[in-house]
Amino acid sequence: MPERIDGGFEFNGMYLFSKDHLKPVSKGWWVVDNEYLIAFSPVYFVRVKGYKVEASYPIDAYLPFSPRNIYVLHRK
Repeated sequence: MPERIDGGFEFNGMYLFSKDHLKPVSKGWWVVDNEYLIAFSPVYFVRVKGYKVEASYPIDAYLPFSPRNIYVLHRK
């Protein structure tokens, strides 16, 4: 399932890194099908068409302007 999540280089590199797959594909690093997206900002869902918020998780923030939630977006 991790290959269906576009969580950026940090997530996808951690869970899907392979020396055989060093070149990014059109959907992103190691992403086969970006059915899910991970975002820090609600503004991101406006820019990405065809996704809805599936879940929101609160996170600890050290700085006042840091993200306060992580959003899981699912393709409609």
